[in-house]
Formats: sequence, structure tokens, C-alpha cells
Amino acid sequence: MLDKRLGVEVDRSKTELSMKNVNDLNNRLADLESTLLMTKSRHKSALPASSYMRRPVLSGEQIDQFYQKDVTHIETESQTFIQEHVPRSQVRRIAIEDFAQSLLGFANSRFKSVSSLSIEDVLLRSPGLIPGDQASLTLEELERAATPLVLLSEMDLNDDIFAQKDLTIWAQATDSAELLQRYRKVNSTTSIRPSDNKHSLRALTRCLNFPAFYLSQIEFYRSCYDRLHEKEAATLPDLIPDELTVSGDFRRAYEYVVIAVAIGLISNNGDGVYQLVNGIGSIVGSSRRQVAEKFVADYSSQKLYGEMVKRVAAYDSEQIYSALTTFIQTASDLEPFEQEVLVTLSQRYHPLR
Repeated sequence: MLDKRLGVEVDRSKTELSMKNVNDLNNRLADLESTLLMTKSRHKSALPASSYMRRPVLSGEQIDQFYQKDVTHIETESQTFIQEHVPRSQVRRIAIEDFAQSLLGFANSRFKSVSSLSIEDVLLRSPGLIPGDQASLTLEELERAATPLVLLSEMDLNDDIFAQKDLTIWAQATDSAELLQRYRKVNSTTSIRPSDNKHSLRALTRCLNFPAFYLSQIEFYRSCYDRLHEKEAATLPDLIPDELTVSGDFRRAYEYVVIAVAIGLISNNGDGVYQLVNGIGSIVGSSRRQVAEKFVADYSSQKLYGEMVKRVAAYDSEQIYSALTTFIQTASDLEPFEQEVLVTLSQRYHPLR
């Protein structure tokens, strides 16, 4: 009778121990799943800092693509983590916080070589990270974002130095000559100064020798325009050129729209709707300017905008230059600002540059 009772107690203890192990295992699996979700969330939110004045050299997608090319066998990486950081036997015993820190440390060490690259390394010597044509586009974006700083002075409008633009970039001293040569293809007036931050490239455009009295004259004549009837005032040219009042984002969108129309990526069906040829949609706009404005301000148009930019990037400079030249000669509805944009684009994509 005693033996039977002891057997029952042993079985009960085994059952309780088994249930405890099962519960512990389930809890640990839940902890590991939470760690996975936290890691995914951190990856999703880890985007390069970006603003109107701060443009990342690499996008999150480009960084992910580089990692995917570099890590071809995830099983090999997992075995390295198990052998060097957290053995399988320790997974159930180690605190989940310590496990998460070990995993983060392993990921950081795995890609430490990328985080140590300088701006020159990325732009000039890392085709696996960013192709040469994409590097040129990045420099062009930086040049457009370098908002002019106006230097007011007492001078005559007829002076030869009126409103001269001057661009300065800051980069580390190493290989600065090569970077300067590359940037001068975007802006020939560029000069360079040394910087102690090798991970960033800064640019500043100055509009030198701008007469102070000129601004007050502009506002005076603009007030005269405003006193006229609306229809009469609408026919008068603006005193301040559009190029000085539009934002960098709008001008960039306008340039892409003009290029896309010139090379035939966007067509107008005649009733105010612009259609992406063989594309994913259309956008309503009475003019190319209005289409560009929607690409900048309308969230629902961003997918179409991104597709258009991607397709334009697939064309080489010679193709774009030829299309722009033909468009300038044949288009009959060009606005003054559009004509200025086309001239600038033609100079930028000239095959001899």
C-alpha cells in the first residue's frame, strides 16, 4: 500500500515538474517572440535623419539591400551567434534582457565596418552601397537644398558683382580634392573647407552683394500691382522671379515632371489629367506646375511620384538632354519659369559635362 502511495506521489511530482517545464518553455518562447517584435520595430523606425536642409546619403532601403547582399546565409550567422555569444543551453537560463542585448551587440559588430565609413567612402568608393549616378543625384539634391543666404549691401544694380552666388561645402581634409571635383560637376562655383566630421557633407549657398534698397522697391511695386483689378494684375509679370520664391522640394518635383513629359513618361490626355505611361495611375492637374504642386503636398500622389522618379533615373544623361532639347523647340505653352528650368536642366544633363 505504501509503495503504491509513493508511486502516485512520484508520478504527481513528475507531472508537476513536466507542467512547470512546459510553462517555462512557453514563457521563454513568448519572451523570444517579444524580442523579435521589438527588433523588427527598431529596424522599421531606424531611418536616416532627414529634413528639408538635411538629406541622407543612403536611404533605409539602400542600407537594407546592402545588408541582404552581405548576409547571404542567415544560418551561418545564427550559428556564429550561438557559438560566440549565447549557447543553446543558456537560452532558457539567461535573462531575456541580457539575451536582447547580446543580440543587439552581435548585430552592431557584424556591420561595424559600414558605420565607420566616411562621406567620401560612401560617395566615391562604395559602388556596392550607392551607384555613381545615384551619388551624383544626391549631390544635386544637396546643392538644391543649400538655401541661399542673402548678403545685403549698399551698391548699384549695374555693378558686375550684383547678386553673385557662391557655394561652399565642408568635408574632411582627406580626399577633399576628389570630392570637390565631383561636386563642381553640379555647381562650378563650389569651394571647399575642412570639417572635423567625416560622416557628413554640408553645403551653403550665399547670394552676395544684394542691394538692400532693392527689396523695398520690390514690395512697393508689388503693392501697386495689388491695387489694380485682379484680372489686370494677373497679366502682369511677378517682380520677384519664381526661382527665388519656390521651395527646393517644389523645384525638384517640377524638374522631374518636366523631364518626364519631355521623354514621354507622362502624357496629357487633353482634359486636365496627366497619365504615367504604362504606369500605376494618373493625377489631375490643369498644368505641369499644378502637377508638381500635388506631388509635393498631396500624400496620395507620393506612390505615383516615386514611380516617376524611379523611371527618370533609368535614363542616361544623353537621352534626357536630347529629349529636353526637342521639348524646348516644340512646346508652345512654356511659362517663363518653365523655360528657366528647362535651360538649367539642359546645362545639367549636357553630354559634355
